[in-house]
Amino acid sequence: MASVNNEYELSIIVKADEIDAVYNRLVKIDGLAGYGLGDEEIQIIYDTYFDTANFDLRTNGFGLRIRKLNRENLITLKGKGKRTSFGSVDRLEIERPWSDSGWNVIATFLKKNVPVLSALPPFDHSQEPLKFIKKAGFRIIHQRHNTRLKRSVVSNHITKQELAELALDKMELISAGIPVKLFEIEIESKDRCQAGLITRMAAELIASFGATLKIWKHSKLSTGMAVQELLKDSKFIETLNSSDYLTFESFTMIENHLKLKVGK
Repeated sequence: MASVNNEYELSIIVKADEIDAVYNRLVKIDGLAGYGLGDEEIQIIYDTYFDTANFDLRTNGFGLRIRKLNRENLITLKGKGKRTSFGSVDRLEIERPWSDSGWNVIATFLKKNVPVLSALPPFDHSQEPLKFIKKAGFRIIHQRHNTRLKRSVVSNHITKQELAELALDKMELISAGIPVKLFEIEIESKDRCQAGLITRMAAELIASFGATLKIWKHSKLSTGMAVQELLKDSKFIETLNSSDYLTFESFTMIENHLKLKVGK
């Protein structure tokens, strides 16, 4: 079986009425925590998350995703995150191009770790990814559209080694029933050695922007699922700003909602 990777990440939310100002400032900076930032890359991302009817993936701490990144389809399996000593999140991630080998890596892992999925079907070249995953016994639980501005965090040496990634994510939750948008700064590395760098970068950003930024400890999927559930509450809808972005008040309600779910 192909190797399984971990990702180390830290997410920051932005005060809703300051999103454009923060975005424009971040695009212009050329370094963080003593390291340089590479050129901008715009990515158009459509994410679709799946689970079984009984939420067997979520129960076992996994998230299954089909991502359309520009014109490429990817299949991703994520594990439950755990907080590192640096404050970032350590999370299992298997991401492969949508293909026979990509599906087999993830299906093999799921069969081993989620017993009820022991009969996943072989890859079918004739079917589109979303249709195939549905026929394999999964259903759509969450979808979002993301316009990501990505910048590599690079060493200042001649080699320009990529150490981490800074992503500015402007997202719309397209399975929420009504328009809901959020802006998130994500700092990520695949290298455990850079977990401390991620934390230092986040600390520098927060020191620079002050109360405009907050660390957010929940995954995009958990946040999106909570939003879908909270939209039944008119008080939550009232927390959205005039451009349909989540505010800090919205995020407080999301966090309280997630705490209640953990307590059940």
